[in-house]
Amino acid sequence: MSTRPAGRWVRSEDVLWRHLPDGVLLLTARLSEPLAVRGSAAVPVWEHLAEPARAEELVAAVVAEAAAGPEGAAPLAVDPAIVAADVDQVLDSLIGCGAVEPAGR
Repeated sequence: MSTRPAGRWVRSEDVLWRHLPDGVLLLTARLSEPLAVRGSAAVPVWEHLAEPARAEELVAAVVAEAAAGPEGAAPLAVDPAIVAADVDQVLDSLIGCGAVEPAGR
């Protein structure tokens, strides 16, 4: 089990990326080939990291978006603990491949 990354994180300026139907495709200087980061939290986490954010802020944003559900649909029941685990996993992947970096660098 991973520990929650501390501090504020933001997208690296030199990462190349594209949206996938179920995630984000990334290419960084650390990678020899593109990496697909998939899962329910991948796209919202990546989108929120356009601006510096803490892991806790990302969890809150993903919970709020998931609970709201698709436009015109009924609100969804969301377990914040499951969302937190998903966000931590995505953030760990993004940090590990160099797609995000500590904010203020």
